[in-house]
Amino acid sequence: MQGHRSSVTNIAFHPTYSIIASSSEDGSIRICDFESGQFERALKGHMGTVNSVSIDSSGKYLASCSSDLTIRVWDLNQYQCIRTLYGHEHNVSDVKFLPNSDFLLSASRDKTIKMWEISSGYCKKTFEGHEEWVKCLKINDQGNQFVSGGSDQCVMVWNMENNNPILILRGHEHVVECVNYVFLQFQCIISGSRDKSIKIWNGNNGQLIKNLLGHDNWVRNISVHSNNKYIYSCSDDKTIRVWDLEQFRQIRKINEAHSHFVSSVIFNPLYFVLASASVDLSVKIWELKDF
Repeated sequence: MQGHRSSVTNIAFHPTYSIIASSSEDGSIRICDFESGQFERALKGHMGTVNSVSIDSSGKYLASCSSDLTIRVWDLNQYQCIRTLYGHEHNVSDVKFLPNSDFLLSASRDKTIKMWEISSGYCKKTFEGHEEWVKCLKINDQGNQFVSGGSDQCVMVWNMENNNPILILRGHEHVVECVNYVFLQFQCIISGSRDKSIKIWNGNNGQLIKNLLGHDNWVRNISVHSNNKYIYSCSDDKTIRVWDLEQFRQIRKINEAHSHFVSSVIFNPLYFVLASASVDLSVKIWELKDF
């Protein structure tokens, strides 16, 4: 799927319909039907790069964040911006909805993570702990904990109630670009970095379980299969890779998945497809039988 005029930064699936949202350095968000390939709507309003998009668990709302220092919340039925959230002092790099709630989290280059009440537009809490740019975050399924990664090479685990991290995971040698959760008999954390590695950590005590090596450039994004047996990673090496978490090894690699850096990858458990986005301006949908 084409249409963006600049690099595609991030993608998000609708929880029910065959809809995918993509964000771009061109300042827009594009909504497409990935089964038909049909373009539905462009959401415009940001004055800079849109770094990330997230769709809430009801499928009614989309959140976007930008280098213009704002977060916008959009009504996906009306395709209108219903709330603009101000408060970050630098580039806003990631945004995620809390499950089944009126709140979202945002991560920023101002070194903070903020919790927002969507209905009021107010910042309810600021989480501080990172010493540099907070690049990414992920909320667990229960909505009571989240993990973040940053330019300080740290992965941090937080409870929603506390303003300070409960665990700090050190071991990466460069910027942490992506984080996720996976359940391997117990809750684990996955992180991907510009140091080309993917690390799997014990989510309870912060111990490193495994270091997955194979990518030849920055690891940009990681998505988890719904069975928790596989993860998908993408990289500036233009590949998408599949990793077996029972054997902790790479089992599949798609070379030249895109013609430029692959910025995002996401698994859809309902339609059993994988989507990827790239600096080459495109979004691709992959049938999992291709893997």
